[in-house]
Amino acid sequence: MTMKQSVVLTAAALALVLSAGAIAESAAKLEKAHEKAEADLTLSPEHAKAEADLKSMDAKEKSKMEAAEEKAESDLKKMEAK
Repeated sequence: MTMKQSVVLTAAALALVLSAGAIAESAAKLEKAHEKAEADLTLSPEHAKAEADLKSMDAKEKSKMEAAEEKAESDLKKMEAK
């Protein structure tokens, strides 16, 4: 092997090692960004409370509607009985 071939092979090996290091560093940065994105997707306490309040309001509204339906049916039966 000539000196020129040795230098080319050494340079290629060095480039391969450096690119592998860069890939590993990029993968670590990507993993960290992914973890941050997942953490950001979790609900903040305020958002969680707002959703719970909304569900509570929906349940109350449904309960009111059911009570109104029952009263209307009762009133209808009373009117039919007269």
